[in-house]
Amino acid sequence: MALEIKLICPFFCSKDHAVDLMAHTINLAAHDGLKALGSDTGDTSTPVDHDNLNPMAISSLTNPPNGLNLQYNSIIGKISQLASYLRHSPQRREKFITVNLVYDTDKPTNAKTLLLQVPTQWNSTYKLLNRALDLKDAYNHFCTPNSLASYRLSHLEWEKAIVMVLFLQPLYEENLLICIGAI
Repeated sequence: MALEIKLICPFFCSKDHAVDLMAHTINLAAHDGLKALGSDTGDTSTPVDHDNLNPMAISSLTNPPNGLNLQYNSIIGKISQLASYLRHSPQRREKFITVNLVYDTDKPTNAKTLLLQVPTQWNSTYKLLNRALDLKDAYNHFCTPNSLASYRLSHLEWEKAIVMVLFLQPLYEENLLICIGAI
């Protein structure tokens, strides 16, 4: 992006101007957006009045019509915890990769596994969710045993993960443009 600005305005110097502030603003928007998406208290004892629910309110995203009050951060947490669980054992990681190879028939040599989340980098959340969606079938199969039930995601949770990726994707792409252009 800085290079594009320099073409339009020859005296622009990315080192002297606030290109880094644009990237920082995008990071803040991503953090605030994720915080807003996961801001619901998760209290399922209080019924949600869907007749008077504003469809533009962020609560309409965190409170599904069935009243489950899914938390976005719990979805991220489950995926992140499974990624960590896999990383702590080469045998588990190999088993997950083997399961993935069964489901990923398009690329039989593709040895993908889940990515870890770095709490200080919002784009790692995007990468974690995007990879989990890419490995959804393998993820679901791997979590079939009861010992891994705590990592399972319901159909509705997968839908919420898609919403998070759709929210973060344009921010991620713009941040890449800014960071690459500032070099």
